[in-house]
Amino acid sequence: MMRVAGHWYDTRKLTNELTLIYEPHVHPFLRCNIWHLRGRDKDLLVDTGLGVSSLKNAIADMIDKPVMALATHIHYDHVGCLHEFDEGDVIDLGNKALTVYHLPGHSPGSIGLWDPSGSTLFSGDALYDGQLLDQLPGSNIPDYINTMKRLRELPVEAVHGGHEPSFDRKRMIELIDAYLDWRVSLTYGHFQQKLLIKCYKLLFK
Repeated sequence: MMRVAGHWYDTRKLTNELTLIYEPHVHPFLRCNIWHLRGRDKDLLVDTGLGVSSLKNAIADMIDKPVMALATHIHYDHVGCLHEFDEGDVIDLGNKALTVYHLPGHSPGSIGLWDPSGSTLFSGDALYDGQLLDQLPGSNIPDYINTMKRLRELPVEAVHGGHEPSFDRKRMIELIDAYLDWRVSLTYGHFQQKLLIKCYKLLFK
């Protein structure tokens, strides 16, 4: 059996309710942010990493109540340990309820979790502070553009993405606008190229 590092997960406590769990031995590109959100009656795990080592065992000392686990999407860096936890459709933690948002584009079934009580968004890979991927198998650019427009209107104050550090509303707007501007410029450039080719053919046929 292949030996796994004795200390596979690290944690960073952001607030009394929220802890970031991550896999330090994994390449940053595949290092998923695993979010542990504490509730009054139950806890929630948002994404579960690669599954190289047991997440449930690693966080046993952090858990004192039932835990639900939810994957923001089905890419393997987010669902590796999902089988270790009971999944729930209703994200009600007793003292707060999170709304599931459908955020397609990066993948067909991408979701996010919106906590209106704290103006907090768990965005998965739909939005994080890094290069957004919209040309993977199953990605859909028009859907991604619509998702970005929807998120821009949400009164978010804190975003916890599937990768990279968390950020505030100002940075969220910067990231969304940069993506939309980039996509518009590519589309406009492609349109100009097609128009020039068409004109060339008309002039020289």
